[in-house]
Amino acid sequence: MSGDTQSSPSRLRKWLPRLALAVWAPSLLVLCAYLLVGHWITLPLPPVDDPKLAQSIHDELSPDERGQWVAVHVLYSRCDCSKRIVNHILERERITGVKEKIILVEHKPEWEARAQATHIPVQVISRDELKTVYNIPAAPVMIVSDPRGVIRYAGGYTARKQGPDIRDVAVINTVMKQDSAEAIPLFGCAVAKTLSTLLDPLGIKDFSASL
Repeated sequence: MSGDTQSSPSRLRKWLPRLALAVWAPSLLVLCAYLLVGHWITLPLPPVDDPKLAQSIHDELSPDERGQWVAVHVLYSRCDCSKRIVNHILERERITGVKEKIILVEHKPEWEARAQATHIPVQVISRDELKTVYNIPAAPVMIVSDPRGVIRYAGGYTARKQGPDIRDVAVINTVMKQDSAEAIPLFGCAVAKTLSTLLDPLGIKDFSASL
């Protein structure tokens, strides 16, 4: 009896690391999947025929932008996918015949300064405003309107998650030659709080982004 009693702590010390590993590994996998789900699934796009979106885009145009083709890049300052897009936009050449502007959800001084240096206007709004004013729930997304203010494109930038082929220029050129272009899926980040809560009910992503 005493021998068995004395061996219990030894058996516990032997099995405790294995037990910890058995619990830790699946938990880590679940956490990683939880954090990635909002980035790997396609997110909802604004309807191209949404009158609220068209009116809101038109209301924010400056006098020299009205009557022109306009490409609006909607980006989220906490979103890594938006970071890829803003770097691409600010590093490439401007598109002839198109006024480009950025709607930035929450301030990002670095992006704003770089955009100013390349003469791309930036409008900073809150997460709530993106949904309530523009009826857009996620980012990054591109909106292209024609000289009459009609939305001709509302969609994403790449055919797959972190795709190397950012197609904004090709889409804009296609839309300018034709009536519309097929919307590219949106891979990115939920911005609207209702969508964000659905994908991240524990608020882990917002917490990690604020660190």
